[in-house]
Amino acid sequence: MADKNTITVELRLRDLATKELDDFERNTRRTGERGRKSFKKIDAAAKKTTKSIKGLVVAAAAAFAAFKALEAGGRAALGFSQAAAAAEEAEGKFRAVFKELDVRTETTLAAFASTVGRSNLELKKFASSFQDIFVPLGLARDKAADLSVALTALAVDVGAFSDRADEDVVIDFTAALVGSTETVRKYGIVLLETRV
Repeated sequence: MADKNTITVELRLRDLATKELDDFERNTRRTGERGRKSFKKIDAAAKKTTKSIKGLVVAAAAAFAAFKALEAGGRAALGFSQAAAAAEEAEGKFRAVFKELDVRTETTLAAFASTVGRSNLELKKFASSFQDIFVPLGLARDKAADLSVALTALAVDVGAFSDRADEDVVIDFTAALVGSTETVRKYGIVLLETRV
């Protein structure tokens, strides 16, 4: 009987082991299914989050671009207003230093500006600088105006010949007129006190 009992115990143990293995397999499958479902949910949530982040990045980039465009527009508007203010100031100085000769001088400078392809406003600034020196030195306003126009034309010619900016030549000529003659030596102009 021992052999029969041994066989019965073995069969029962096998049945129990098989049942336990079946339960384990079922539970493992359920756990695997739950895990897959959880991973699918996590994957879906990650995709939604990624999509949301991409949308936020695109929106942030668009907002930044709009800000930069507004900033550039603001700078351009500021630049235009500063240029307009500078032009108005130059016109005011021109009228103040030329007084009743302003129309005649302006006409002469406009013709010269057209001939040499320069800005009329720039030439008026240059002539105003010279006139502002000559009149206080005691020259008659009409003679000073003629000399201012002539020196403006000379400065443009010297600048073109020397490959220098007109404004730099005018600054150098102005310095020479008030006594700093070294500034015009680079143009081949030597002014000595004994010769002047």
